[in-house]
Amino acid sequence: EAAPTETPAAPQASPSETPAAPQTSPVVEVPFQDRRNFAFQLRTAMTTASIPLNETSYTGFVRLLSQSPSDLPAAEKLLDESEDQKIKPRLRLYAALLSAHAASDHLDKVLKI
Repeated sequence: EAAPTETPAAPQASPSETPAAPQTSPVVEVPFQDRRNFAFQLRTAMTTASIPLNETSYTGFVRLLSQSPSDLPAAEKLLDESEDQKIKPRLRLYAALLSAHAASDHLDKVLKI
């Protein structure tokens, strides 16, 4: 009969040794205009590559455009485009635009959407 083998115990840290905290990257704030420009470059690249936008893509673009009052008409146009493409909408697709119009007291546009 073979003798049972013992597994060596894991080394324990002494009380004076504290584990190092994980390194985290600093959060970098990207200006809105840079994010907007990158989004349109991405959309152009997707169109060029014949990659259709899906509900998630439309949601991202509408959310981004809804952050600027001057871009609300473009956000509405994208929303109309998503409907023309027969994209199955989710509430998240409409939420940012509804919120932006409500914050601007454009309740007539909220009801239209």
